[in-house]
Amino acid sequence: MFSGFSGVMGTVSQYPLISLSFFLVLFVAAVAVFSRKNASKSFGALARVFWSIVSTPFEFLRDALSIIRGASASEEDYKNTREFTLFRMSRILYFGMFIAAILILSAGITGSVISLYPKAEIDASDALKKQVVDTNAKIVAINQSIVEASKPTYRQGLQTALQKASSEASAKQAKLVAIQESQVFTGGILDQVGTAIDAAGVDQVMQGLDIYMSDCPAGPSWNSFTAQACEQFKAYVITFAAAKKDEIAAQDAVGTAQQTLAQADSVVADGNQRVTELKTSLISLDAQIKASPMSTGSWIWPHVMAAIALAFGTIWWLILVVWGSAITLDVLNWAILMMRSLEVNALGRLKHSEAEYES
Repeated sequence: MFSGFSGVMGTVSQYPLISLSFFLVLFVAAVAVFSRKNASKSFGALARVFWSIVSTPFEFLRDALSIIRGASASEEDYKNTREFTLFRMSRILYFGMFIAAILILSAGITGSVISLYPKAEIDASDALKKQVVDTNAKIVAINQSIVEASKPTYRQGLQTALQKASSEASAKQAKLVAIQESQVFTGGILDQVGTAIDAAGVDQVMQGLDIYMSDCPAGPSWNSFTAQACEQFKAYVITFAAAKKDEIAAQDAVGTAQQTLAQADSVVADGNQRVTELKTSLISLDAQIKASPMSTGSWIWPHVMAAIALAFGTIWWLILVVWGSAITLDVLNWAILMMRSLEVNALGRLKHSEAEYES
């Protein structure tokens, strides 16, 4: 049963205009068939019922203000009675219901106005425009690199940089060899430093230097060393490691210069291809911006409809709340009046009995 109802409501929510059209056609047909010759009167009666559904809550709110204004005068009839607190509570409930109705209206109006603002569409449009700016910046940067690469001095500068890097690498290598030949220390940690292929490998070996020499000269592997020799060995290892790192850095610089020189011929071709791709992307972005809701104005109708739907939803929610509150307050007032009537009748009978007894 519930699954069938949910299926029906799903169809209505998916096709609201078609569902509304069928409802109106069936409604008119049903009234015309069942009313026969009195169709116009039936439509009038149904319209009055519908209007009463809509207008009654607002009339009740108007009457609620009148009741609140006259509460002080009516309160005199309930002083020193058992219903005094209930009477005051009913007036407080009238006040609370009136405030709740105003809050519902203000919340609905606020939501309707805010729903008119196309925040999501503006954010999407701004994101597309930012992509255009970023793409243009990339094109400018690539064009600058193409201009630099096209200069006659560009390749010559790369060759000069390679020669300089090679000279520095040769000097660093010669310095390393000179350090190796200047001492008689060999083996052990020196071999590990000498075979390291990058600076990180040298640093990793050097992290264990203190542990490696922690038992020098007392350890069995340091028999020929004195304390002074240990200090000299440690200083030599540190110097050798620094020279090794310098030599590795110089060789890396040579490799980078060689790679840059090898790619020099393809800089212009690759740059032009990349610029072409970015320009194609710009055309696509421009088309997306022109087709976006902010450019075409297609955002207006959905937001207006959403605002109208929210406004109508707020009104119907207000009607339901006021109807429920009004019925509850009417029942409470009826109970108060009944209690007051019973109390008055009981007091009247009591006085009548006392009068008969005294006579």
